[in-house]
Amino acid sequence: MELSILEKRTHCSPALEQLIRSVRDVVQSGLHPAETGAAVAELLRPWLGAPEFLTPEQMEPTLDGYCQHVLHVESDGSFSVVSLVWLPG
Repeated sequence: MELSILEKRTHCSPALEQLIRSVRDVVQSGLHPAETGAAVAELLRPWLGAPEFLTPEQMEPTLDGYCQHVLHVESDGSFSVVSLVWLPG
């Protein structure tokens, strides 16, 4: 039996949990979609490349191209968080 996307959610670091809470607040604020995207981008920016943000499993690449790891799917479907991983080159 295949797991649903919600059941595939992986362990989240405290930093990722905080980001998810912050994104939830922005999404629920009722901003215009473009403003929502910009606000979420600003929330994410400080964590790009931070080693404590994702677990090693959430950063695993694949040899075939990029790999997508589903980190969170909001229960109401309003947003999701994924990591996309490529090997160098």
